[in-house]
Amino acid sequence: MELPKVVIKDNYADFLDGKEVEATVVTGNEAVEKGMHVMGFHNSIAVNTGITVPKEKQSHYIGVEGRITDIRHPADPNALRIKVVKV
Repeated sequence: MELPKVVIKDNYADFLDGKEVEATVVTGNEAVEKGMHVMGFHNSIAVNTGITVPKEKQSHYIGVEGRITDIRHPADPNALRIKVVKV
């Protein structure tokens, strides 16, 4: 089963260090819930467009598994914000 993808909006290094960070869900309108595992990606043009990342930089853009710790539902349903922590 493929994990939902999220883009880390805070400092990606903090996420890699195991700190809780803010992220947004990027894989459509999938239902997400607290405690769910997700795949966290660095906020980059490669995440948002499908442009191929050069081989020498691919290690910077590999998804890292995280767990949802909090969900915020703003007025705009397309702007779902979540908090994630590295697993």
